[in-house]
Amino acid sequence: MRVMPCVSCHVVLTRSRPVSLSTAGRGLATSAVREVCGLAVNGYGLTTLRAATTVDNAASRAVLSRAGFTLTGTTRLSGRPGLTFLRNLADFSAARVRQ
Repeated sequence: MRVMPCVSCHVVLTRSRPVSLSTAGRGLATSAVREVCGLAVNGYGLTTLRAATTVDNAASRAVLSRAGFTLTGTTRLSGRPGLTFLRNLADFSAARVRQ
C-alpha cells in the first residue's frame, strides 16, 4: 500500500468593509478568489478549497458562484446563519485565473 502525503491549507479571506462603490461590479473580488484557486493548485498542489459566508451576504455568494464554488451546506458564523461552499480544483487551469 502506498501512502500519499496529505496537505491541508486553511485560507480565510476577510474584508473589513464592502468593496467600494467605485470598484463594485468590476469583478475584483472574483478575480482575487480565482487567483487564490490558482495558487492553491499551482503553488500548493491542493485539489479542493472550502469557503463560507453568511446567508445575508449576497455579494460574497455571487463571487463564490462565479469562481466555481458550489453550495454544500449550512453553518454558523459568529452566531449568524451561514452557507458552506466547495471548489473542486481538478478542472482548474491557470488560464481561468485571468478570465
